[in-house]
Amino acid sequence: MEKIQSLTSEHGVVIFTKSTCCLCYAVTILFQELRVNPKVCEIDQDPDGREILKALPKQGSSSPLVPAVFIGGKLVGSTNEVIDRVEGIVNGERIECESNVVSIIKLLGFKE
Repeated sequence: MEKIQSLTSEHGVVIFTKSTCCLCYAVTILFQELRVNPKVCEIDQDPDGREILKALPKQGSSSPLVPAVFIGGKLVGSTNEVIDRVEGIVNGERIECESNVVSIIKLLGFKE
């Protein structure tokens, strides 16, 4: 879907969420704690939300569909995939870098 492609190419970190999803909130807070300000698209509040929800599986998103986290234009996955990648990387240390989005992209194993 064009909206997914547009958002993920314009922003380093994009999280597709639902406003009532506690795991979506937790993943969003995780990135904020890492000093990354993700673009959050609440699909239940978006006029194109139904189309986005239908398109996420075509992007590779599996159940549950949200939160769907994209970093550097690539789908990382949902809560478990994000936690698995972040766990052990940070280990209580603050991430210091010229750009936290760039740091997260590198730390999670993606190329810029």
